[in-house]
Amino acid sequence: MYGYLFSEYLQDYEHWGYCDCDMVFGRLNRFITNTMLENYDKLFVLGHCSILKNNNENNTRFMLPLNGRELYKEVLQSERIFTFDESYLPTNVNMIYKEHGFSVFTEDYSANPRARESVFQITRFNDDLTTYCTEKAAKAVYVWRDGVLTRYTRNLGNFVASELMYMHFQRRDMAVRLPDQTASAKVFKILPGAFEPLEVDKVTENNFSTAAISKIQTPDPLSENRPFISSGKRSTELQTIRELGEKMATVDHVADAEGMFSEINSASDSFIFRLEQCFALYPDFLTNVEIEAKVIAALQKAESYIVHLKEQHRQHLLKTTNSQ
Repeated sequence: MYGYLFSEYLQDYEHWGYCDCDMVFGRLNRFITNTMLENYDKLFVLGHCSILKNNNENNTRFMLPLNGRELYKEVLQSERIFTFDESYLPTNVNMIYKEHGFSVFTEDYSANPRARESVFQITRFNDDLTTYCTEKAAKAVYVWRDGVLTRYTRNLGNFVASELMYMHFQRRDMAVRLPDQTASAKVFKILPGAFEPLEVDKVTENNFSTAAISKIQTPDPLSENRPFISSGKRSTELQTIRELGEKMATVDHVADAEGMFSEINSASDSFIFRLEQCFALYPDFLTNVEIEAKVIAALQKAESYIVHLKEQHRQHLLKTTNSQ
C-alpha cells in the first residue's frame, strides 16, 4: 500500500521497500542482484523486509481480489490483524500476487533469530511449506564491520564465516554496550541481548570461543538487558525471579527457567491468536463435520497434555514435601 500512498515521493526511484525498525543490515547488494530486480515484481514475502518495483500497476496490485474477495478493503476497515504484508496467514498480498500470476521472489535471506531464546537460533520462512524452519542451536558470534554483517560459527567441526543480508531482532531486548553508546561504531559484535565491542581485530578459529561470549559484567545479572525476559510485566517478573533466586543455587538457573517460561507463554499466545484468526476469518469453518471433529481432537490433545503437566507438578510438590 505504501507505494500507492506515497507515490509522489517515489517518482525518481525504480524500486521502493519497507522494513521493520529492529534490524541490522549488511550489504544488500551482495544478495539483491540486478537480475532479481529486473525479473521479479516483488522481492521477499515477509513483513520485516520487502522490495517492490515502482510503477503504478505494481503499486495498486494490493487492490486486486483474492479468491473473489476485495481483501484490502477488509484490512483497512477491520480492527483485526491480517498480517497483510507477509505470508503468515493466507490473507496477504503475496497470495494476491501468486493468484494473478505476478512474479515474487520467495526465498528468505534474513537472519531471523527466534524470539525470546537465550541463544540465537536462526529461523527462516519456507514459502513452499508455508512454515518456519529453525536451525539447531549453535555457538556463534555475529559481527558488523563497516556495513558488512558476518556470522562466525563451527559447522561439523569446521570454522565457517557466512555473510548475512540482515538480522531481525523481533521481540528481543538488545542493550547497547558500546563505549560511546551511539551508532557511530565502525565494528561491534552481536550477542543475544547486547551489542558489544569486538575485542579482537578479526574473528578466527583460534579466538572464536572467547569472542562468542560477553566480556562485560553488568551490575545486576537480572537487569533490564536480559534478552529472555518479556517486557510486558518486567518489574513483577524480575522481583519473582530474585525471590526464587534466594532459594536456588545460581541466578543463571532462574534466568534460564524464566526463558523457558517465555517460550511457553509465547506458544500460548500464538495458539490463541491462530484460533481467533480462524474464527474471525472463517466463522463457518466448524460447520464442516470432519473439520469440527479434527478441531475437537486437537483441543482435547492439548487439554490432556495440560492435565498431564499438572499431575507431574503435583507429584513433584508431593515428593518435595515428603523429602523435607
